Amino acid sequence: MRNQHTMELLQLHYFSRVAKVGSLTLAAQELGINQSQLSRIMQQLETSMGQHLFKRTGRGMKCTEAGLLLLSHAEQIIFHAEQAKEAMGSLSRQASGQVGIGLPPSWSQILAVPLLEYMRLNLPHAKLSLSEGLSLGLSHSLSSGQLDMCLLYPTQTLHQFE
Repeated sequence: MRNQHTMELLQLHYFSRVAKVGSLTLAAQELGINQSQLSRIMQQLETSMGQHLFKRTGRGMKCTEAGLLLLSHAEQIIFHAEQAKEAMGSLSRQASGQVGIGLPPSWSQILAVPLLEYMRLNLPHAKLSLSEGLSLGLSHSLSSGQLDMCLLYPTQTLHQFE
């Protein structure tokens, strides 16, 4: 539930534009909203701050002392919000963690370098741990959780993974 003291990031963004261009009309055009809507938003912000943020003149709008103070904070808040959004976006795009893969010696010679190269180029925040061994030993490492996946040759003891 909102109260009268709620301040939203969008309000701060709009306030910042009005303060920088000094005109509701120009700011509304830049922001792609109508002037009366922007005027209402600025009035709501002034009400929630309990201060007059602009001195309205025949030539436009100038920030009051309170407006200048809010503008410096608003710019920092907007900057940090954008940084947080970028960080969250890059975090969701970057796979990370560690994956352990077991390979028999014959496959290790063929796949190890291409796997490592792929990981380095495409998943730089993920760590690849390659283990080389015989199928029986790799299957035990897989079942104990030491490896996440393996390439195995069929043996009698591998039926537990079917």
